[in-house]
Amino acid sequence: VNEWPTHGWEVRLLCSEKNYRILVDRTLHALASVSAYVDSRCGVHVHLDMRTRDAATCFSRLVKVQDSLYAYCDPSRRNNKYCMPCDSDKIEDYNYYLGKDKGINPYALKKHGTIEVRMLEGTLELKKINKWVELLLDAVSV
Repeated sequence: VNEWPTHGWEVRLLCSEKNYRILVDRTLHALASVSAYVDSRCGVHVHLDMRTRDAATCFSRLVKVQDSLYAYCDPSRRNNKYCMPCDSDKIEDYNYYLGKDKGINPYALKKHGTIEVRMLEGTLELKKINKWVELLLDAVSV
């Protein structure tokens, strides 16, 4: 690459829940090798696969623990217009305009078959990302 974009890069990882740790580790090493960095405009978005889960139940569980999830994140994320807290734990209360920019995004279900969690600030810390994914998987796997 001769010229870096001024708006930054988006890195997307698609992997199984069983193998995410390996892929995240390799990706962070690759990013470190090019001196990548994050700033306040960055966020870690995790899409939780709903193909074998009941989406309404998982969404409700995530919303019920959202205060604990936000506590793990930088305080600025709670009032960020791209990851606002959900007011209702009922997935049917949201549509595209009411759900897309929530910290727990139910709209991703229609588009990707996932529930997207957008709360975590951008980070290149392996332990922080792995712990975050563990918290989310624990919430939907109860």
